[in-house]
Amino acid sequence: MTKLLTILIALSLTIVTACSGKNEVSKKTISVPKTQITYEQYDSKDEFYENLNKIITSKIPSEATPDDPVYSITSSPLSENIYEIKESGEYMGGAYPNPIYVTTYYNKNPFKKVTGIDVFKVEKINEVAKFIIDTKRKEVGEESCLSDVSIEGAANRIKDGEFSLSQKTFDIDFDLPHACKAFDGVSIPWELLSKNLTASFADELKKFTVKK
Repeated sequence: MTKLLTILIALSLTIVTACSGKNEVSKKTISVPKTQITYEQYDSKDEFYENLNKIITSKIPSEATPDDPVYSITSSPLSENIYEIKESGEYMGGAYPNPIYVTTYYNKNPFKKVTGIDVFKVEKINEVAKFIIDTKRKEVGEESCLSDVSIEGAANRIKDGEFSLSQKTFDIDFDLPHACKAFDGVSIPWELLSKNLTASFADELKKFTVKK
């Protein structure tokens, strides 16, 4: 019995140590008074997390009121080196609220925003943009909403970092007008883009955690 108890205590200590490893940093959620805005802040004095906290607070909408829609800004790691900041909610435009879903990514070492030239080889970005547009057109057919979508426009969105990353796919919107939102956005499995990735990002992608 004593031996069994010793084993159980040892296992418990191992689990606690693993769950509170050096790479895990706690966060707190803060509500902006008299609004429906919430945002996250990391509890760390490390320069990287302090930089993320500053970026998060810079994204808080100004002049919000209690009547404005719910809006949240959260952050989480995709890997030990790449962190996501996600803005989600709604904004009033016209007769009804419009959804907001914006993601940006930051590299820990060195600290920098992740853009398309970090993900794809520079000389391949136009090729990637064309492939993405062609994929979407095959998906929806000859849809007039896509008539103004250009390779240059899609390439610029990629270069500017206007996309979403996950372990399985590369996701991008074309920023279509509201009437065409049903046709906006496409998800491309990484295996279809693998030949166009930079060596450093291809290596980092292997370390991405599964996003549920």
